[in-house]
Amino acid sequence: MPPKRAPVLLNFDLNNDLHLTFVRSMANIYRDVYQIHHKRINNDFVRDYINSELSSLNNYSINKNMTDKSPVEMEPLDPQDLHIIEFEKDCDVNNHIDFIYAFKGIAGRIIPAIATTTSVISGLAIIELIKLALKVKNIKYRKFLFKSCAAYILEFSDLIEAQKLSYIVDNKKYKYTMWNRVEYKDNILKNIIKAVDIQFKIKVSMVTCDNKLLYWDQDPAYDCNLDKMLSDLINKVEGRKYVVIDCITQDEISLPNVVVIV
Repeated sequence: MPPKRAPVLLNFDLNNDLHLTFVRSMANIYRDVYQIHHKRINNDFVRDYINSELSSLNNYSINKNMTDKSPVEMEPLDPQDLHIIEFEKDCDVNNHIDFIYAFKGIAGRIIPAIATTTSVISGLAIIELIKLALKVKNIKYRKFLFKSCAAYILEFSDLIEAQKLSYIVDNKKYKYTMWNRVEYKDNILKNIIKAVDIQFKIKVSMVTCDNKLLYWDQDPAYDCNLDKMLSDLINKVEGRKYVVIDCITQDEISLPNVVVIV
């Protein structure tokens, strides 16, 4: 492994494109996080702006004894205005990869790390695609792999078969695993509970989703949720296609995952 470098203090260089890229990408990311209404900036804008600010500071330093006016201070940004943005490596305009490239280019060797990791992931993904193309179903040809590029570790282990559970409907036993699920389309909560009751011949007493209690038959305060669409009761997450709800009975009967397409 190459020797690790101790951190050193760097002087900002307006003629270094890597330094300008770091400032530009960080500024654009802040723009998106704080939802600032300003067009995205480029390296030339950064260079011109910094030169302008340095010139203003020099003029202020010269004239500070000739006036009582202080430099204009911007109002601090409110943390409540923060907007969560998801990392996206395949978008060329969001500056995410530019920031990583500039940061790692200044702090360490990122290109070999990206190349090594990408090649390993790509190779393993191709192996799995070949298995799918050949319709390999024998579990002995499937292994769990742990790979550490930093520590030069490559370990394989056998897969563990999923635990088999069961439930009984009309004196008939049905087996399932954690990978099985029952799907319903988005509907009012009352209809979803009724559908589960009919399919599994049970009485649902409680419904939760993402640690949020949606219904409990022992508390009338939750009755108002029965006539609401499930999609209106859950926490909104952009890009979310479905949610898993927990339907609990008084007898705590084990059921497959109940999934609602939202």
